[in-house]
Amino acid sequence: MSFFLALESAADATIIKDNVISQTPTADSSAKKNDTVDLVVSSGPAETYVQVPDLHGKTVDVATALLTNAGLKLGSKDTANTNDATLKDTIKTQSIQPDQKVKNGTAISVTYYVYVDDTMVQVPKIDYIDGADVILNNAGLSIGTSTAKDTKVESDDNKVYSMSPAAGTSVKKGTKVNIVYWNFK
Repeated sequence: MSFFLALESAADATIIKDNVISQTPTADSSAKKNDTVDLVVSSGPAETYVQVPDLHGKTVDVATALLTNAGLKLGSKDTANTNDATLKDTIKTQSIQPDQKVKNGTAISVTYYVYVDDTMVQVPKIDYIDGADVILNNAGLSIGTSTAKDTKVESDDNKVYSMSPAAGTSVKKGTKVNIVYWNFK
């Protein structure tokens, strides 16, 4: 027997996608040759749309909870430096603006603040006493005491022997660095 087939799709949360929801004529009924059989096939659950919450100023943990409660996911996380300790670990930007409607399950990426204490600087390495004040000033530091230490090696003249605090040490801006350098005699 041959029949004509008419297909229609419909969203259905209980019937697996591509399976038959209903048919006309029904199963176990009779039909004539060349009759049309109407099938309604599941396209799966209906897509639902949700509103994107405002994540600005929230911590990453709070933002994750807000997204989960809204039926969304946290996407990638990027960082932005700040010297404002009150902004530490809070959301700066989000990939989809608040109040937009998006498909349930959409991932929202964020950029959050990482606190960087700009009152601290590293003591730079200084090889020669000449120009040490410029190097230290550029780093936000200054020369404390500079003490010459006698040497008989001419090639060591004006080379820095020691620094306190030592090069590479983190100190507060404005710290005075004491330098001992060689002086050829």
